[in-house]
Amino acid sequence: MKINGGIISTGNLIVMATIVVSIAIAWGSMNTTLSQLDEKINEKADKDLIDYKIEVIMRDIGEIKDMLDIMFTNAK
Repeated sequence: MKINGGIISTGNLIVMATIVVSIAIAWGSMNTTLSQLDEKINEKADKDLIDYKIEVIMRDIGEIKDMLDIMFTNAK
């Protein structure tokens, strides 16, 4: 393996090192951003309220289905 003037030049080594460092920095910042986003979501989301709203929506959907069934059976 030749260093200068051969297969691998000093410039190529510098570029490869820069790429590795930039990937490591990007990976670290991405993990930090995801953890910060997760914390913000957990702070803002009231899980009990969301569960209650989903329960109410599902109950309303059930009532609408029942009304539609009654309407279609009476229409026949």
